[in-house]
Amino acid sequence: MSILDRLAHSLGRRDEVPNQELARELAAKKNKAGIKEIAENLWNKDLIAKGALYLKLASVGDQLSKYHLEAGIAYWHTKKEDSREKWDSILQLYNKLLQINYSPVAALNRTYAFSKVYGKEKAIIEAEKLKLINNHFYFLLLGELYNGIDNARSIKNFEKAMSMAKTSAEKHVIQGQLDKISN
Repeated sequence: MSILDRLAHSLGRRDEVPNQELARELAAKKNKAGIKEIAENLWNKDLIAKGALYLKLASVGDQLSKYHLEAGIAYWHTKKEDSREKWDSILQLYNKLLQINYSPVAALNRTYAFSKVYGKEKAIIEAEKLKLINNHFYFLLLGELYNGIDNARSIKNFEKAMSMAKTSAEKHVIQGQLDKISN
C-alpha cells in the first residue's frame, strides 16, 4: 500500500485517525520521501490554475497593492522547480512589497529569496544589515545562510534562535537543523 493509499480520504474514512497515525509513523522513521510524496500529491493543480487566473484578472489596471504582491509571491511558491526565474521573480516582488509596506518578516523573506538568486555569501551581508536581534527568525535565517560557509557561526545562530523560540515545534525544527550540521 502506497503512502497516499493510507490517507483517511483514500480509505473512505471521515476521521483523522489514519492521517495522525501515518504522520507519527513518517516522523518516527524520518521518512522524508513519504512526506514529500504526500505534500506533492495533495496540491490541487486546478485550484492553482484558477488562482493564477484570478491573480492575472486582479492585476489589470494601474493600482498595485500589497495584496497583489503577496498573491504574486504565493503564486511563485506553487512552482515546484527551484529555478532562477522563480526566485528572481519572488525577489522582485519582495522588493516592491517592501517599498510600499515594510515589515521585518517580509525583509527576512526577501533576504532568503536574495540568497537563492545571488548566493549565501552576498545574502549574509544583506541579512546582517537588518539587525533584527529580537526576532528568532533572523537568527534562523543567519543559521541557514552560514550553513556550509562557516558552520561554527551557523550553529551559534541556530542556538540563539533556539533560545528565543517560543514553541516546542519551533525548537524541534531548529534542533533538526543543528543535528544536520553536526552529522
